[in-house]
Amino acid sequence: MSNSLIVADRSRIETWEFCPRARWWGYEWEGIGITRTQLSIDLEVGITTHEILHKIMAMAKANTFTEAELVRVQQFELASFETKIRQRGLAMELASGWEQQEDGTIAVQEGNLEFIIKLYRTWMQASTTAWTAVRLPHYIQNYEIVNCEIEEELYLGEGEVLFMSRPDALLKRYADGELFVLNFKTVGEANKWWLDQWPIDMQTLTENLPVEARLGQKVSGVIIEGLVKGGKKLQYPPGSGSWYINSPLAWMWKKDSAPPFPAEYACRYEWTGDDGKGHRLGKGWHKQPVWEDELGVQGWLNWLHENDPELLRSQFVDLPPILRSDYAVESWQRKTLAQEVSIRDRREAVNYGTLSLDAGFPMHTAKGNCVRPSTCEFYKMCHGTAATDPLDNGYQVRVPNHPQEAQLVQIATQEDQ
Repeated sequence: MSNSLIVADRSRIETWEFCPRARWWGYEWEGIGITRTQLSIDLEVGITTHEILHKIMAMAKANTFTEAELVRVQQFELASFETKIRQRGLAMELASGWEQQEDGTIAVQEGNLEFIIKLYRTWMQASTTAWTAVRLPHYIQNYEIVNCEIEEELYLGEGEVLFMSRPDALLKRYADGELFVLNFKTVGEANKWWLDQWPIDMQTLTENLPVEARLGQKVSGVIIEGLVKGGKKLQYPPGSGSWYINSPLAWMWKKDSAPPFPAEYACRYEWTGDDGKGHRLGKGWHKQPVWEDELGVQGWLNWLHENDPELLRSQFVDLPPILRSDYAVESWQRKTLAQEVSIRDRREAVNYGTLSLDAGFPMHTAKGNCVRPSTCEFYKMCHGTAATDPLDNGYQVRVPNHPQEAQLVQIATQEDQ
């Protein structure tokens, strides 16, 4: 790629902060970087969910949203999700939080692929459907949807670094005309750590800057909208050693019918009653995958809405708008400009043989960084033999995520020919 312009985005900056060697493999190797052929289930679920929500917001903006259109969008995106997984496979060790055996092997193996696909398809269908009922009306009533997922860019320094971003949506509040960036996040559990990270996270700082540069108008904050998948704490079947996300959108409690008595359903095994005492389900109840039940996804969502609407609402977490200080903005711009120029210089020095890879892009291995909370995508590159020929050892050339970079790659390729 041509060195006249340095391109940067949140993902590659975060990768550098995680581990410089991962940045090398993911973005600097051969000027483009590589990615593992097998996919991370967490990442793909996040990508697919974003695509569905983005199209929901676009339909809401155009006033064309209908249940039929929602189903059409879901069917298309979920089919694409399944096709991609079947073509490339899953690297389960890249899934954060999957239970491991004592010898370090992953409990969930490729033999569970069919089950994993059904589970996540169900969760994504149920979650995005429920979101349109629980959360979409809030945005329609309180905000104008200005645009959805458009490419934004910000030049740093004297135009030496191009920072690229693609916010999920830009909103204008009806009450006062203030602008807000909306970002969707899929999360296993919206615990205290997850909630506390956003006021200082880079994304809540960088997403508004390119928008402000384009519009010449201040963005009042970034809204984080979380969709909760549930922690990977459900062992199914019991005693199998296979662990899955435990979301009430994908699992139900059921007591099978015993004529003349019909089947019974529940969404909680334990709960506190109106009497203030703890209660739990009795004998005969079992965990049931929603996709295997006659109610189906929509029927189960209807049941939740009628019987436990609070549980349904709790599957979505919205944080108050986050605005960063001018000092934080200026500090980030200074740091990013210097850092990205340094990384470019390091890459060129490594390529020219004047700097070793260890010196230019050292590995960060302390405190289990290579394996926690999940095994690094480039583990085999750093600790195995894949680096001798990455493209023949489970890796492929990275596809640029932003059109600005893709255009530069194309230009550089033409210049090299």
